[in-house]
Amino acid sequence: MINALGVCASASIVCGGIILLLSLRRKHANPKTSFMMAFINICLHPFRVFQIGLLKEPIALEKAMKDAMSETKLSDFGDMNFVENYKKVSEFPFFKSLNFTNLGLVLGKLELSAGLFTRRLLLVDYFKQGLPLESIPVETPLFVVGIGRSGTTFIHRLLSLDTEYVRSPILWELVSPVPGVKGEYNEETRAEFEKDRKKRADTTRMQIHYRNSLGDETMDHLHEYDSDIPEECIVAMSDELPLSSCFLYNCFSHMTDFVKSISSSRIVAAYRTYKRILQLLSYQVGEGLNSSSPPKRWVVKSPIHSFFMKELLEVFPDAKFVWPHRNPQRCLSSHCSLMRGLHLMNYERDCLDLSTIGQCMLRENQHMISKCQPVVESLPPERCAHVMYDDLIGDPIDTVRQIYAHFGWKYTPQYEEKMKQYLAQDKAKREAVKASFKSSGGQRKALNQHNLEEFGLSPSDMDTSVYHSYKQRFKLNRLKL
Repeated sequence: MINALGVCASASIVCGGIILLLSLRRKHANPKTSFMMAFINICLHPFRVFQIGLLKEPIALEKAMKDAMSETKLSDFGDMNFVENYKKVSEFPFFKSLNFTNLGLVLGKLELSAGLFTRRLLLVDYFKQGLPLESIPVETPLFVVGIGRSGTTFIHRLLSLDTEYVRSPILWELVSPVPGVKGEYNEETRAEFEKDRKKRADTTRMQIHYRNSLGDETMDHLHEYDSDIPEECIVAMSDELPLSSCFLYNCFSHMTDFVKSISSSRIVAAYRTYKRILQLLSYQVGEGLNSSSPPKRWVVKSPIHSFFMKELLEVFPDAKFVWPHRNPQRCLSSHCSLMRGLHLMNYERDCLDLSTIGQCMLRENQHMISKCQPVVESLPPERCAHVMYDDLIGDPIDTVRQIYAHFGWKYTPQYEEKMKQYLAQDKAKREAVKASFKSSGGQRKALNQHNLEEFGLSPSDMDTSVYHSYKQRFKLNRLKL
C-alpha cells in the first residue's frame, strides 16, 4: 500500500513537472500569452487528443445551435440565412488552414452556443410579444466610420460622453440585450426592468472578469474593452454576419471574398437586426415610448460599416457620419498588428503568417476606402464630419466642438467637463502602462509597436490609385505617420 502511494506520488510529481515545463515552453514561444493560458492549453491537450467534451470535434454550427436550443427551450432562430453566412467563411481555405488553440476552441464553441445563438433565439422570441418595439424611432443615428486604427475608437468614446443627449451601446448591452422580463414597460414594471438590467450587466461583468483573469496580454493596447464602456457594433451584427470573435479574424481579413459570396440583401438584414437591438435597448429603459420620453441619439462605431455604406443607408436613411482620416500607411501597420492579436487570441502560433496578414489588410483597407468614399461624397456635406487624426490627437476637445458645430448640435459645458475628466484618466492610465514597461527592464515592447516591414510590406505597396486618390483628397501626404 505504501509502495503504491509512493509510486502515485512520484508519477504525480513527474507529470506535474512535465506540464510545468511544457507550459513554460509555450509561454516562451508567445511572450504575450500569460502563463495561466499556456498552462490551461497544455492541460486541455489530452482532452483534444482523446476527443473528450468540448474538444471532441471542430466547431460545428449545427451542434452549437442545438446546444442553444436545449439551453433556452426555444427553437425559432428567425431568418436562417445567417447560418449560410457563417458557413461561407468556414468554407474558406484560409479558415480551414488555421488551428485553434485548445482554449480557443473551447471559448469559440461557448461563444456560439451560449452567446450568439442563445442571444438570437431570445431576441426572436421577445419580439413575438407584440410590444411596440419596432415603432420606437432610431432617428439620425451617428456612425463613426473609416479605416481601422485611424482614431475611430477614440472619437467614439469621446462622443459617447455626452450622455444627456446621446447614447452608445455598451458591451454588456450588446452581449445580453434581451430582457428576462416579459410584458410591457411602464411605471409599474420599471423597477423590474431595472433589476433585470442589473442582473444581465453583472453576469457579463463576471464573464469579462473571468476572461481577464487569464492574464492574456495579446490584445493589450490594441483595443480596450470592458463590460461598461461603449463597444463596436460587430458584437450585435454577429447575429447575422460571421463577426463573432472566433470568425472575425477570418471574415475581416477576407471581407472582399465574403462580400462577393453573398447578396446585398443579407447585409441589409444584418442592419435591420441591429436596428431592432437598438430599439430594444431604448425600450427597456423607457425611451421612445411617447413624445415625453424621446430616445437619445445613438452614436455607434465600427470600421465594418465602411464596407456596407449603401446597405447601412437603406436601413438608416437619415444617418450621419464622422470619418477620421489618418495616413493609411500608419493605419495599415497598426491594423496588421491588431489582426495578429486576433489570431493569437484563438489560433496556434505555428499557423501565423505575418506576410499573409499584410497582404490581406493591404487589400481590405483599399477595398474599404473604395466602398466608403464614393457613398459619403454623394451625400450632402452636412451629413458627414471629416476629422483629421493629427487634429484629433492634438486637441480632441476642439475636434469634438467642431463636429458639434458641423451638425448644429448643442454643445454644453457639462459635456466638455466630462471629456476633460476622461482625457485626464486616459492619460494617467497610459502613463502607468509606460511606467510598467520601464520597470520590466525592457522585456516588454512599447505601446502597440509595429511597422510595415514585419508584415512583408513596404510603402511602395500602397502606390495604388485608390490609396493615392484618398491621400490626395484629404491631404494625408502632409500628415505625420
